Amino acid sequence: PLFSTNFTTANFTGTKDFIINVVVDPTGSFGSTSSTGFAYAMRQTTSATNYTSATAGDYVSTRGTSKGGTISSGIYSLSDIVTLSGNTEYYIWVFGLYDDVSQNATNTRGIIDGQISIVGLNR
Repeated sequence: PLFSTNFTTANFTGTKDFIINVVVDPTGSFGSTSSTGFAYAMRQTTSATNYTSATAGDYVSTRGTSKGGTISSGIYSLSDIVTLSGNTEYYIWVFGLYDDVSQNATNTRGIIDGQISIVGLNR
């Protein structure tokens, strides 16, 4: 993962809806043959490295997108509304992929900034 976060919901009864928003800001040189892709995965777990399951049902939410050409350097934003249980730990991991046939040592790229936001009434 490029970065991640974890949180534990408050001790409430039943479930509540939360909004998950992940933003990444690529930086570097992106030409007409460039492409980039980003995704996030969210899972109920207590382990920071528990993101390798290939079973879709293991995840609360997954989202991904990609862009090609010079717009590959644009900001990516991925969002979802999730229903979470009380007193439960969740992890969110953000992944990125650069696929550029013209990549070389002088054409460096990366993530200049990123954020994970979790919004909801957590009580």
